[in-house]
Amino acid sequence: IFSLVSSLPFAVGQVQDVGLLFLSQIATHTFYLATTAGHAYPEVLATVLVACAGATAITGALVWLVGFLRLSGYVQLLPLPVVGGYLGYIGYFCLAAGASLGTGLTIEGFGTWSQFFVLDAVLWSKLGLSLVFALFLFCVAYRVEHVAALPTVLVATPIFFFIVLWIAGVSLEEAQDGGWIPRPDPDPAAGWECFHLYNGFQGIAWHTLPQQIPKIVGLVCVVAFGSVLDIAAIQTEQPQPLDFDGELRMIGVSNIASGFSGGFTGSYLF
Repeated sequence: IFSLVSSLPFAVGQVQDVGLLFLSQIATHTFYLATTAGHAYPEVLATVLVACAGATAITGALVWLVGFLRLSGYVQLLPLPVVGGYLGYIGYFCLAAGASLGTGLTIEGFGTWSQFFVLDAVLWSKLGLSLVFALFLFCVAYRVEHVAALPTVLVATPIFFFIVLWIAGVSLEEAQDGGWIPRPDPDPAAGWECFHLYNGFQGIAWHTLPQQIPKIVGLVCVVAFGSVLDIAAIQTEQPQPLDFDGELRMIGVSNIASGFSGGFTGSYLF
């Protein structure tokens, strides 16, 4: 939809990180409510998927409405401290996600950072390498202007990692046991089989869904605001003015389609 409908010939859409923050809260809360209500795991999982897909479709409809009513100008009137807080909020969760993926620990609230205050050489090695690689990517992205620099680093890094493993005499199984490499799924499912997780819409804990409305309101706000920021960022590189409201309508339609097909909220990738 992005590529076909957008006024920009190079438009590409992807799942939006800020939306995932709210969707994760919706999923967690829905899972808790459905579980405490006594539903079986397949029913709980189906309820969570319905909640996330429904939130995405509702968000798309309301973002389309913002564009239809030509309200994008009002979305852009947020105070700068709000913008700063929004970016800081995203940055914190990106940091937490990076630390969690790099070390295998679960980072949620501020208290969970205390897991790092232990004398564990392997844990600190994983965290240190994650930070070093993040800083290296930052330097390459901002100091090397060649278009192939960052892709080359991303391709070369895993190759270098496996060369180091080979030199150190560490087998693939040992690296997986140590948590350095994830284990592949022994029985991967075909893509279309994911729709079986909806359990035929049997046993859905519908009573849990209205309690997600406050989170959906927040989701709509961040997706609309984040999309306007995306469009504004693209506008700085375009010689002709963009139709903010038209682009928001396109983003809204895309999210409606994503929600009805079981996807998540998204916006521009640039």
